[in-house]
Amino acid sequence: MIGFNAGDVARTCARKDAFGTIFTKVWPRLGSRNPKSLVVMDADTGKIIGQPFPIGVRVDTNVYDPETALVAASTGDGTIHIFHEDSPNQLRLVEAVTTEFGAKTMALDPKTHNLLVDTADFEPTAGPSGKPGNPQRRAKPGTFHLLVYGR
Repeated sequence: MIGFNAGDVARTCARKDAFGTIFTKVWPRLGSRNPKSLVVMDADTGKIIGQPFPIGVRVDTNVYDPETALVAASTGDGTIHIFHEDSPNQLRLVEAVTTEFGAKTMALDPKTHNLLVDTADFEPTAGPSGKPGNPQRRAKPGTFHLLVYGR
């Protein structure tokens, strides 16, 4: 973030982008992910809040529930990491919920406070593809399903 003022960083990161950010007027924090870690930043000052939290791989969505003060990060390895905002400058890990492989796109139902993630059944990995990185597993057609998690 060297060379940027906090307002520019906040405006840039407030968009849903490759960093899986969240930003609302209710929770003026940017919950961004660096692969395998959740980093929280004050949107007004650009100050990093606390230490990064380790999370799974392939983060797609972070959500904040203002009524429960819970932050959730869903990862493609099949985990939802749930944190509680104990104070404006402190998050605490509450639990890591095992979901299913690929269940990373998430939404919050503000009425029920349930987390909804979608996924599908996947073909086994075919082995090295000859390309850099890991081979991608393919979803089996017609197997889309929605998972609902709540307290």
